[in-house]
Amino acid sequence: IPEASGGNCLQHAAGDIEALRDCLNEVASMSDDERRALSERARRFAYQFDRRNVLTRLLRSAATVSSESVDVATLTV
Repeated sequence: IPEASGGNCLQHAAGDIEALRDCLNEVASMSDDERRALSERARRFAYQFDRRNVLTRLLRSAATVSSESVDVATLTV
């Protein structure tokens, strides 16, 4: 699923051995700097979904909402 990686990896269809080979060859042909950059981008993308980061964002959002004046009667579910 391309959107799950944020475009920060090489992808191939499940079971497509030729495409897997092509991805491996592409990685093998990258310079150390290119591989390192790809790895770092993937790590940063994945870090957004770390439990602590998700919880921190939720708590900050809740704190912002709770500090605002909210008319409960106008809320919809």
